[in-house]
Amino acid sequence: QKAPSTTATSHFVSNTIYISFALALTFLVSAFTYMEDHQAAMTAAKTASAHTNATNKSPPRFVTVVMPSVVKPEGRPLRLASITKTWGTPSRALIVTHTREEYPAPLLSTTFPRPLLVPDSIPPEKGVERLRYVVTTVLQEYNPEFAFFVNDHTFVISSHVCEFLEG
Repeated sequence: QKAPSTTATSHFVSNTIYISFALALTFLVSAFTYMEDHQAAMTAAKTASAHTNATNKSPPRFVTVVMPSVVKPEGRPLRLASITKTWGTPSRALIVTHTREEYPAPLLSTTFPRPLLVPDSIPPEKGVERLRYVVTTVLQEYNPEFAFFVNDHTFVISSHVCEFLEG
């Protein structure tokens, strides 16, 4: 069998480098766009979270439901703290938990992110029952036009969610 020619190998390497460069450039442009939009999104989210308060006078347009991940559960407290510090407020995060210790925020919070405590009668291993409870609770308590379901490994860019909804 013939070995690949030096020219073919050279083209392959050049194309691989070009694709890698294009991907890196795309990532950098996305990161800079996010950084520019982040401040505006945070300001809009503060206004939006004031729009939906504890009395639910006006339902939010959307909420982001953060379900527990089965991967590395011991890291969940740190992930939830990071969500709270970054995208939790502008994305109107509802943090699904089985215990108050998982996310020790006030249950009757008037701002996002907010805990959504699953009752003791639904253990963590009953995923379908938990999902049914969460969907029902979100519908009854918030009645949003849209509910985005993610897990605690997800990073949400709320300005992109809003743009998708404007769509």
